[in-house]
Amino acid sequence: MERKKKVDMTTGPIMRNVFLFAIPIILGNILQQLYTTVDTLVIGQFCGSTSLAAVGTSSQPVEVLLCIFLGIGVGVSILTLQYVGAGKKEKMHQVCETSVLFVYKNRGTI
Repeated sequence: MERKKKVDMTTGPIMRNVFLFAIPIILGNILQQLYTTVDTLVIGQFCGSTSLAAVGTSSQPVEVLLCIFLGIGVGVSILTLQYVGAGKKEKMHQVCETSVLFVYKNRGTI
């Protein structure tokens, strides 16, 4: 069997680690923007100006929700990584459990 290489974000050159961490986030933002652009093009081509206005208006609340959940995710990852770096595995498990319960309990309320 192959051995998987572990990435330790607490050691080594910081800029390389930050860049490798940021690549999926950047790609996700590009894909979200492409989705909005294609949605606007398709609706504008086939459905008319009223539908295009509706799509244009609805894209901002979607972006706000994405930013809220990305912010929650970044906050949880910061807390988790601080406890991993400090070697406090019990606290790390508490943060992970709390974040999962927060998302699970609040689903459908937004």
